[in-house]
Amino acid sequence: ADVSYIHFPTVATLDYGQIPAFASYASWKAYSRAFKVWDFFVSRIRPSILLTNSKFTRQVITKLLKKDAIVLHPPVAIKDYLNKKNVQRKNYVITVSKFTPKRQLHKVPLIARETKNAKFIVAGVADEYSTDTLRELREMIRSCDVEDRVSLMPNVTRQTLISILQNAKAYLHTM
Repeated sequence: ADVSYIHFPTVATLDYGQIPAFASYASWKAYSRAFKVWDFFVSRIRPSILLTNSKFTRQVITKLLKKDAIVLHPPVAIKDYLNKKNVQRKNYVITVSKFTPKRQLHKVPLIARETKNAKFIVAGVADEYSTDTLRELREMIRSCDVEDRVSLMPNVTRQTLISILQNAKAYLHTM
């Protein structure tokens, strides 16, 4: 292949806690072993250009695959997210994420417990694999006593998400 794109190397998923929500640790470990055998043969195919979407993933590719990659950030329509109304932003800290264990959303209530003057919002996609994560997050929010300052917003509309982002003072990435 002349150009290949790697979102995240499958061989690194166990080492970096990137187990898909639909798989258990044991099943993914077995899959990863089989994939490593397959990867041994496929890795001999060397693309002219290897692309990835972040500096972090580039470092993982360099470390584990011993290949260099060019970082190509995905395009974002930033005009949608600008505060167009020139409204004073609110003390909101927003996290946008799929509701899965690998996103480490349990950190939000812990940070909220130590941050008294901000409201935290976790918004993003929830699917059939998100039930346990949402339940555990709700329990953690209660145990940290931050129900009044942490809101979970699964499957919000794009317009609602944009509105929250336009008015928030901070964005928190938990990984």
